[in-house]
Amino acid sequence: MAADANAPAPLLVVLHGDLGDAWKMTQVWSAAAESRGIILASLRCPQDKGCSTSWWRWYLGPKHDDAWLRQQVDAIRAENPVDFKRVYAAGYSGGASYLGYYAPVHPELFAAVSHVAGGVKFAPACSRCKVPVHFLIGGQDPMIPLYTDALRRWYEDCGGHPLVWSVLPGVTHDSIVDLLQASRAKQVVDWLMQYEQTCVEKE
Repeated sequence: MAADANAPAPLLVVLHGDLGDAWKMTQVWSAAAESRGIILASLRCPQDKGCSTSWWRWYLGPKHDDAWLRQQVDAIRAENPVDFKRVYAAGYSGGASYLGYYAPVHPELFAAVSHVAGGVKFAPACSRCKVPVHFLIGGQDPMIPLYTDALRRWYEDCGGHPLVWSVLPGVTHDSIVDLLQASRAKQVVDWLMQYEQTCVEKE
């Protein structure tokens, strides 16, 4: 952890998968976050806003609240010394798919994002800012041909986004979670922390 508890620290926002558990994501990412002095916020898809268990289904539904995620980050900032330029996001499975919508539409919130075992192309137009994007996915994950490869191509076609595409041979959609907790989470965090926010918020 940071030597000065009052010094601004990076913030990592984590989104769980479909039918997932925010507490499980806390367990997966906590060691990596603690070792790097990062504030970790593992968010549960908000039932009071019409989300059952799926971030991306919530986005496609009639009760989606586009402002909710930013409000959670603002609330964390109000209670903790967060470095505004080093706010990051990582999503697993359905949470990664939701980030496929959110990061391109709101590039001023996160300095960099990581899609683990997921990611869906929702954005109809290229983002006004070039958010660095990281993909970590198992070679045996059916998400690659169905959804995630299209999101990668969208970023590549738009140009200018620092991008890592990491496919782990023999790894499945579910087994990647154990690898993430064992060591890969620290690698993802190290990659994210290379970047600081350069996108100016819209007025």
